[in-house]
Amino acid sequence: DQFNAWDKTVRTVSKWSYETIEKALNLRLACGTNGYNILLDSGYPLPSERTVTCRLENINFCPGFLKENFPSFRQKLQLMSPLEGHAVLTLDEMNIEPALEILTGNSCTTALNTRGMSTQWKQTVDYLFTGPSFCAREQKEVMFDLIMNCQELGLRLWSQNQALWKEGIGQSQEN
Repeated sequence: DQFNAWDKTVRTVSKWSYETIEKALNLRLACGTNGYNILLDSGYPLPSERTVTCRLENINFCPGFLKENFPSFRQKLQLMSPLEGHAVLTLDEMNIEPALEILTGNSCTTALNTRGMSTQWKQTVDYLFTGPSFCAREQKEVMFDLIMNCQELGLRLWSQNQALWKEGIGQSQEN
């Protein structure tokens, strides 16, 4: 598929292989949007950013810890400086209105993200379907596992949520 992309007589590649999409995603995560677009503009035989995004939308992620994202996240972190490895653990809560109601009573989604403190980056590492309120005690073990997994990647996490501080979740290296 990449050889076909170099062939100027072929206008589009009908279907990119899984390996090429994975390679493109890793490059996109490592280079960022601007860097990836520079590669495309330079003639590298890669799928468009929209194609990569569309293929990502078709991947089924189960609620919970997103371990599928960690190999790409690890590659992204290896390109960062130690200072860029300082991150904040954030909670994003969203109300949802499902078109097909399967999970009754679960009207919210809580996404756990890591965000860079010295540079701007964000990585979702966990998400859950929840009710309208957040209970820090129920999340304590999930958070500890998440912190340990992120530490293994080389992140140094800090929490911004006071309810989590009360549960003993603060800075990852010391708690």
